[in-house]
Amino acid sequence: HSSAMKTLKTEEANKIAKDKGFSTPAAETKECLKCHATGYDTDKSLIGEKFDVNDGVQCETCHGPGSNYKNLKVMKDKALAVKNGLIMHEDIEAFCKSCHNSESPTFKAFEFAKMWDKVKHTIPEAKQ
Repeated sequence: HSSAMKTLKTEEANKIAKDKGFSTPAAETKECLKCHATGYDTDKSLIGEKFDVNDGVQCETCHGPGSNYKNLKVMKDKALAVKNGLIMHEDIEAFCKSCHNSESPTFKAFEFAKMWDKVKHTIPEAKQ
């Protein structure tokens, strides 16, 4: 996911955007950015100084703005983290398919189980 924005900065991506009828480069096209970048359309005054849209798809894309739940004490308490804004998707496959779908001009079959194994991030079991 962190490389998602990089793919929009290629000549191939620009050609795809142009072929789709967009007049802007892929990295500036809302229809591309919606799945390739976090915060591309967010008011800059609401984003921290370290934020960089070029970091691609970030944690907040899936889990919502983290400023109220990023504290380690809060994150260690799932219910408290959710209460403070952490988004936990009930149907993660459907959420993933909101970007990984045939609307993408480069879409190939999306094998959710296989791909989820690559990106899932479960809570590690406590060491005994």
